[in-house]
Amino acid sequence: LFTRYVIDGTELRINSGFITKSSRRIPYERIQSVDIAEPLIARIVGLAALRIEMAGGKNSRTSLRFLRLEDATALRLVLLNKAHGKDEVAAPEERSVIVKVPLERIMLGTVLSLDFLFATIGVIALLVGAVWFGGVIALLGGIIPLGSWLAQIIARRVIQQWDFTLSRGDGGLRIERGLLSRTSQTIPYDRVQGIAVKEPFVWRRLGWQRLEVDVAGYAAQGGDDNGTNSSSTLLPISDRPLAGAVMAELLPGADSLIEERTYASPRSWIF
Repeated sequence: LFTRYVIDGTELRINSGFITKSSRRIPYERIQSVDIAEPLIARIVGLAALRIEMAGGKNSRTSLRFLRLEDATALRLVLLNKAHGKDEVAAPEERSVIVKVPLERIMLGTVLSLDFLFATIGVIALLVGAVWFGGVIALLGGIIPLGSWLAQIIARRVIQQWDFTLSRGDGGLRIERGLLSRTSQTIPYDRVQGIAVKEPFVWRRLGWQRLEVDVAGYAAQGGDDNGTNSSSTLLPISDRPLAGAVMAELLPGADSLIEERTYASPRSWIF
């Protein structure tokens, strides 16, 4: 209710508070990226939060909550232009879609992951054991942690990655995802620190991979506002050719640098 923001020639200033007042000043030259987050309740009423990442340490993120979605989109464009030294308000940049991950593939990849299989088998075993031995108390003691584990897997890999769209623009790649809470995250090319390729046991036999990216500034935040580290997911599931093309776009020539592989000593396996 008492939040005000000011855009002047050199900085964005956010004033908030009633009894205890605070004023956050964000110089344009320190802005690294500007993302839009739409938590479920805010999304229902057409509001969004603007998340501003700055160069710095653990307090480098500032959130401006809440704006109308169209105002948040317009303000993101203004801040990105000023961060790049452009005073004039440019038209929204043209973006080309790289991939829109099908929901069926996300769900199939989740079902074929080992942790999902183990959690499902554990729940079934508990139900069978409870019916066979009549141990209702034992059922409740085991079904709660296993059920919550299963729910977390589904929420993290299906609901959060719902309608996952990866697109490119002049400033970098943009990720849009989420069923209940929707986020629009921009990954500037010059902030990419590294890319990890994850191949779960079953996926490896199907030629599927998951890409995770290290972005300067995100590691210090411990993930997104939901408490997860899904902000590092570059592709939730992909075949090898597409994953290689996305990696080549963010880190050109990275594959050519790998000339010789050095393996750990065979004696180290016991550790």
